[in-house]
Amino acid sequence: MKKTLAICAALAMAALGALGCSEAEDEAPGKITWPDGRKAAIALTYDDALDTHLDVALPALDARALKGTFFVTVGSYPFTARFEEWRALTGAGHELANHTLFHPCTGGPGRDWVMADRDLATYTAGRFVDELALTNRILEALDGESVRTYAYTCGDTEAGGESIIEALAPYAIAARTVRQETPVDGNGLPDTYLIGTYAEGDPTGAQLIAYAERILAEGTVGTYLFHDIEGEHLSVTAQAHGELLDWLVDHEDEIWVTTFREIMEHVRAHEAAE
Repeated sequence: MKKTLAICAALAMAALGALGCSEAEDEAPGKITWPDGRKAAIALTYDDALDTHLDVALPALDARALKGTFFVTVGSYPFTARFEEWRALTGAGHELANHTLFHPCTGGPGRDWVMADRDLATYTAGRFVDELALTNRILEALDGESVRTYAYTCGDTEAGGESIIEALAPYAIAARTVRQETPVDGNGLPDTYLIGTYAEGDPTGAQLIAYAERILAEGTVGTYLFHDIEGEHLSVTAQAHGELLDWLVDHEDEIWVTTFREIMEHVRAHEAAE
């Protein structure tokens, strides 16, 4: 009798496995279930609050009903000069995210453009956090949101020689780097404070799409870092940008394209359930 039950149990498990619904598969570490049966998630992010974000990127996104995340430097002239336009984009479902008050970066060899009073090497962690918190308050006055995400300025993760990664937790639920790869934790889940991105200079549409295809194949989360669109600062052409957006629309049943904040809230909820 015991032998018969064992055989039946083995057959049942084999049948479940063939259907793709085995317990082992359902509880696979690092496996994130994306909304509406989609297989991956991508956030389109735009750094530095540049004029071309409002003039070129935003209309391109809105024409395709796609949502973007704008990592804004609130002390920059393009932000302060077009304050109401930045406020308005949040009403269309786009995200205003924290990219600091003055965009400080670590100076040194090869970074002669970093101003002395904006050098993260001379900051203290306390000064960095104070400016981060002030930026959040300014953004909350615009969009009423209390949950924020962050993008490392110039990819730098230290202030005054101290790591700022752990200091981010009270002010941002997640952070995007400038590196392409995302580290994973012991369960295979993405490190929400070191989310990778595609940030290659002057890419073609095909190169942009190839990254999205990789994210889809891996079933994970990916982001794009754009600066100028048809501009002068680390620019991408409007054509290449548009080709990517069109491809994402064509694959909307497979890839969840939404704001960085919404994706990270989903990932964090998955982490909490583990």
